[in-house]
Amino acid sequence: MILFISPLFCFIMSKEIEDNIMKQIVMNEKLELSYPENVHVMSDAEKAELQFIRNGEGYCLSDPETHILISLGWEKLKGFQNLMLSAKDLASYGEKAVAEAMKQYGYVSCANEQTEIAGVKAGMYSYRYVVKDVPMYGESCVLKKDGTAYYLHLYTRTEYREENVKVWKDILRSANWK
Repeated sequence: MILFISPLFCFIMSKEIEDNIMKQIVMNEKLELSYPENVHVMSDAEKAELQFIRNGEGYCLSDPETHILISLGWEKLKGFQNLMLSAKDLASYGEKAVAEAMKQYGYVSCANEQTEIAGVKAGMYSYRYVVKDVPMYGESCVLKKDGTAYYLHLYTRTEYREENVKVWKDILRSANWK
């Protein structure tokens, strides 16, 4: 699970997704997502500036001009996790880990819900926090398919939440299985 926890420079001013040519990224050679042309896959050097709760397979998407940051990760689930835990359970465990790691940023849970991404049930949670006196908003989705958990995370300034959540939702709606 790739999870960014220190968004010191992640201040977003979104562009409308429909105004951009879309690019594709494929998670684990299975889950395809479309994202705006102005967003790029971050290099290892760029990712080295971020702080993660855990490192794993995945990508970080960003746009230096609009400061959008999206973290995408996946992991193969082992025995018990695969057999017994739903996407909602995995999201709940993920939220607990994020809440603990982000205590210093004043983590506050906003919502927990279920949604569907590419025809698969997903657990979703949102939260807010403050970094250097800047109110921030995060939203995370966890889905499970064929023994693999997929983690998708968005980070934005609270003041840009409305427009950036629209872009985020468009990216999630674009998801399909290869």
